[in-house]
Amino acid sequence: MRLILGRLEGLHPLERDVLALCVWEGLSAREAAAALAVPEATVRTRLHRARSHLARLVPELVPAEGDVR
Repeated sequence: MRLILGRLEGLHPLERDVLALCVWEGLSAREAAAALAVPEATVRTRLHRARSHLARLVPELVPAEGDVR
């Protein structure tokens, strides 16, 4: 968790907001969109980008192809 938290600084602030709302707080994309005053599609896009960026920032958390964790 410390590793992830340290790498979150590498994400765009809007990506961090979406991650915080959707992943950690458990809000739906619709709820996060309302909280951030943006379209739901924007939240979905930012969440996808945040996950992709985080996977590049913390590659050891992404299972290798065929690796089941």
